[in-house]
Amino acid sequence: MGTGGQKRLLQTPYGKPLILVLVGVLFVGVAVASTTLTIPSTVIPAQAAVTSSACGGVLALSGGPNPGSGTLRYTCPPSSGAFTVTTTGTDTPTFSEPSQITSVGYVSHSASSCSGFTTLTSGSSTTLSATGDNDICASYSCPTGCTIASWTISWSS
Repeated sequence: MGTGGQKRLLQTPYGKPLILVLVGVLFVGVAVASTTLTIPSTVIPAQAAVTSSACGGVLALSGGPNPGSGTLRYTCPPSSGAFTVTTTGTDTPTFSEPSQITSVGYVSHSASSCSGFTTLTSGSSTTLSATGDNDICASYSCPTGCTIASWTISWSS
């Protein structure tokens, strides 16, 4: 029955097409199993933030300083943020703060205080992840009283 059974399968109207389909599936399976795709490395550049200042960059101290130490908050008078982020992305602040300033950062203009402000490092890129107005915060230490000289912050992308 060995060769007779095979002859009968090949002699039926479905025998040859069935064998061709099985052989085709075998070749497709081998082709899929041996396909290797190499994905190249891709560099996605960071989007540059877009910032502006409603007061042309001339800031005012919001509230008075505490004796000894504390945090100063700078805004655009009379009621705008020190700077506005219109497009989120990365930007690099550059500043040379006076010696009495111990840290510099920013906080949303709508925040009630500088508590928890985002710290900035001069010359280091930072991500500005939300649009809107922001104020500059600067912690200071003047145990015997002092005058903190004027200074600037520049943003570049």
